[in-house]
Amino acid sequence: MTNSAFNVVNGTPAATGGVLYAPLKTAMPGTAVTAIPDGFTSGGYVSEDGLTKSESRDTNSIKDWSGLTVKKSQTGYEATFQFAFLEYLSEHGAKVIYGADAVVVTPATSSHGTQMRVAVKGKASPHLAWIFDMADGDAVIKILVPDGQVSETDDTVFGNSDAAGRGVTLTAFPDEDGVFFYELTDDGLKVGATTGS
Repeated sequence: MTNSAFNVVNGTPAATGGVLYAPLKTAMPGTAVTAIPDGFTSGGYVSEDGLTKSESRDTNSIKDWSGLTVKKSQTGYEATFQFAFLEYLSEHGAKVIYGADAVVVTPATSSHGTQMRVAVKGKASPHLAWIFDMADGDAVIKILVPDGQVSETDDTVFGNSDAAGRGVTLTAFPDEDGVFFYELTDDGLKVGATTGS
């Protein structure tokens, strides 16, 4: 087996916007190059820190009489995704954190701009389906989370040096097949395709 630089990719957002969400049970793409299905909404710009995927496994050490570890048993698993909605004045970040019913948007008129009212009650965030859509040249990565819920929110700093954002941690829950998330990739190297000179 040989090394290949074509297998090394960055994770920059695709043209769809990078982070998309939809109601639970919305159809998901079948491959990395399948178009985003109807029903998904783009969450807008994400901060320059991008997306951080974290997987943690809880284990229990089983030891023999002399105290040597002879087995590790997995007792738990968790998958989370961290990112920040950069468009603070957009309704999308607010809706996935506080729920659609907590966000009221009033369209712009001749006397005021688009207005948003967010009623923060401290309720649990809604469970939604998520797609993280990334590309690096012709290579494509899609991460599908059939059931994800915002479980943590970062502090929001209002200052003159950085944009205010809505930083979140999304926790993935298993679907009916016990899958927490799906990773779909396409390296973009088509057989028989010609390249420009």
